[in-house]
Amino acid sequence: MPSVAGNIGANRIVVGRAIAHPLGAPEMEREQEREIRRQMVARALEVLAERIASQTVRQAS
Repeated sequence: MPSVAGNIGANRIVVGRAIAHPLGAPEMEREQEREIRRQMVARALEVLAERIASQTVRQAS
C-alpha cells in the first residue's frame, strides 16, 4: 500500500508485511509476532526522526 500512501501525500512511508496484516504475521507464534511488531514500530520511529527533503519509502526491517 505504499503507492496509496504516496498518492495521498504521506512524506514518510514504512512498508508493512502484507495488505491483510501490515503489522503482524498471524501464522507465527505469539511471541515471534510480537517481536516482529516491536521491530516494525521501532523502524517507524527511526524514520520519523530522520530529516527528509522529499517523500521517503523505507522497508520495515
